[in-house]
Amino acid sequence: MKKWFRTVCFLLFFFSGLLAADTAFAALPKISVAVSADEDASQRSYVNCWITSSRKGYLFLPAFYQPEQMYLYFDGYDTLTLDGREVHSGDAVSFSPNQVIQVSGKGFNPFTVTVMQSSPIPAIFINTESGDLTAIHKSKEVKEPGDMYMVNPDGSVEYDGNLKYIRTRGNSTFKYPKKGYQIKLKSAAPLCGMAKDKTFILLANYLDRSGIRNRIGLDLARYSGAYAFTVQCQPVDLYMNHAYVGCYLLTEKCEIDKDRLNITNLESAVEEMNDVPLESYPVVGPTRYRNGTSRAYQIPNEPEDITGGYMILGSNSNTYEKKPTGFVTKRGQAFIMQQPKYASVAQIAYVSGLMQQIENAIFAKDGRDPETGKHFSEFLDMKSFVNRYLQGEILCDHDAWRPTFYKDSDAVDAKVYCGPVWDQDNILGISPKIGNPNYLSIDREQKRDYYWFTRVVKHPDFREEMIKTYYAVYRHAYLILLGEETDETGTLLSVDAYTDEIRSSTLMDHTRWNKTTWRSETGGNPKAGEKPDECAAFIKEFIRAHMKVMDKAYPEPLQ
Repeated sequence: MKKWFRTVCFLLFFFSGLLAADTAFAALPKISVAVSADEDASQRSYVNCWITSSRKGYLFLPAFYQPEQMYLYFDGYDTLTLDGREVHSGDAVSFSPNQVIQVSGKGFNPFTVTVMQSSPIPAIFINTESGDLTAIHKSKEVKEPGDMYMVNPDGSVEYDGNLKYIRTRGNSTFKYPKKGYQIKLKSAAPLCGMAKDKTFILLANYLDRSGIRNRIGLDLARYSGAYAFTVQCQPVDLYMNHAYVGCYLLTEKCEIDKDRLNITNLESAVEEMNDVPLESYPVVGPTRYRNGTSRAYQIPNEPEDITGGYMILGSNSNTYEKKPTGFVTKRGQAFIMQQPKYASVAQIAYVSGLMQQIENAIFAKDGRDPETGKHFSEFLDMKSFVNRYLQGEILCDHDAWRPTFYKDSDAVDAKVYCGPVWDQDNILGISPKIGNPNYLSIDREQKRDYYWFTRVVKHPDFREEMIKTYYAVYRHAYLILLGEETDETGTLLSVDAYTDEIRSSTLMDHTRWNKTTWRSETGGNPKAGEKPDECAAFIKEFIRAHMKVMDKAYPEPLQ
């Protein structure tokens, strides 16, 4: 009886303790800070205090905030005490970066709030119509309207208007807790000096703790001068429904458009010729990945000239099966249609036939398609193909072997081009799958007998052009990234410069998205660093090691 009584008393004491702790946590005040003295602006740009499960609070403040123009707001309490000072909701406050504030009041246990301020980069405040992100985080198909307020580090307003919608995006990255987004403005705007448009992308870079890999990859593509279009980008801090969600990379959308990849817009032409949405027409072809198959829509009306423009992406089998249209070559390389997204039977037949001829030529010993006798360079632009191989090889890009291709109408240009470069977060050792710099990525990929680059690099004409380009362009790029040379155009920066540009924002992001579950969620390389300087040191060491491998594998030709 005594033992039973002691057990009951212990359980009552234990659960009452849990209840008290739970009550204390639930009762913590919801604190917000308006970071502008302007009443109208403050409604758009106030920041909620983020509280962790261990009852630590953080105020993640944008670059433009001014300590003398801050106002504190909270609900459910007459007053709070901050570092011994009693304050009312709506009182002016002044917080300094790295300040740790003791918050106390009636009905809850005291807790601390740490103030963090971002690097001098723009801040984007998006407020959704529902004020909740649950629906759009569950499905990429869900879109929600809202408004967006974007402020530069100097306090000037970059954008203030409605969003037609925001939605989540990504393939493998969609499963990560820090989501990527696509936004569509109600009115076109030239955000951060980019081409005036409505649609933009917010890359989360959750896989990459340095936050700079995508920027390096995109700037390197621009530096090479090999592509008709490479998206412009700008690091930003993102706040959703007044909650800080991290450091993001704002970019243009990689798409066919007069201000982006400026080729014939076949997709728009087909949409104008049909009265119903293209996806409502019947689909022909298997969903499953199988060599030599395709999947397309039976679209009744389309232009007489369907030779362009197209943007197609090399894909793996899993992603291929989830997309509306595409095709698989005879050797097994899957391609999905990015534009037109809902391609017709005739369009797929044309594009798959052309890409099959290229594959036939690449895999022939003499580099010529057995049926037409044409060399692969007659179908495929050599410069963009060589540069896309090198872009992937020197950065050890895990996804480089499935690049994007595009083609304009034959009336403009009959060749297929490699590019645009896109999605560069999986580079420079961030993935253990390709995390060793001491070998060529191409050698590792030999097991994929349908990968085009692993075959084409064996052709003497491709190899000769590739080696010349490496020493003329990419070896200098290595040295620029290491800080040993300077790009006079300012297109490509050093790893240290990229790191310094977003250092404080990266620290805020790491606080918001700590590394406790990062490895299991992403499969990322735990050796790639945690703090900004550790990440930068890893990247530079990786570059030095892989540069030696490239120099040895591809010696500079004698003049």
